[in-house]
Amino acid sequence: MVRGVFTPDERAVVFFLAGALLVGALVTGMRRVEVPPPDASACAGDTVGCMIELNAAEPELLEELPGIGPVRAREIVRLREERGGFRSVDDLIDVRGIGPVTLERVRPHVVVTDSVRPAPGRDGP
Repeated sequence: MVRGVFTPDERAVVFFLAGALLVGALVTGMRRVEVPPPDASACAGDTVGCMIELNAAEPELLEELPGIGPVRAREIVRLREERGGFRSVDDLIDVRGIGPVTLERVRPHVVVTDSVRPAPGRDGP
């Protein structure tokens, strides 16, 4: 009669490795939990940890975004006024000087919640 495939020491190693694999899977799963960004209405003028509304922010506030200086901030405002507002954060890619890398650095800090106003000479969004 075949008693077993593993010796008692081998079984202990297998159980140890299975437990380590289970703990590793749990820890890895916990790292993937994303914390939602703070509510834009809770900022009250403090931009640390807050979302900046692209359709309402002044250039000075936009300058606080990563990779956005005075020139890009003015360009954001110019394009916003030209279009009558942004429809989504992805519209920032159309701003001169903002590429995919800068867009991804800025994305966690901005939001578009204001309704888009029609640009001068247009009939609406």
